[in-house]
Amino acid sequence: MDVSMIEDQEFQFDITITKEGHPKTLMFNCLGVKQDVDVFGIAVTPANEGTAKEEEDRYVEIPRSLLNEETMDNIVDFLVDRGLDQDLIHHIIDYRIRDEATEYDKYLARAIDFLKK
Repeated sequence: MDVSMIEDQEFQFDITITKEGHPKTLMFNCLGVKQDVDVFGIAVTPANEGTAKEEEDRYVEIPRSLLNEETMDNIVDFLVDRGLDQDLIHHIIDYRIRDEATEYDKYLARAIDFLKK
């Protein structure tokens, strides 16, 4: 598998921030490309999926397009303060590459098994 092809692909992931004892979480929807991460949405969601009341209270995601640059800079600072640095981004990308390779290998094994029978 050509690893450079995977490294150039965009991939989506979420960063979820929780507070002990708080009923909601703050979720950042992110898009990773190479060594860069872009936050494209923010949502406040129930910490534990559960009651219908929690679902009714679910806050709709705010897209990045509705946030000004100062707010986005503050969001990035918030995430960096919680450990989202270049090392973590690199780890996420490496994990994604390994995960993709593993899934591809499993697919090939299933295809080979099917073709043998």
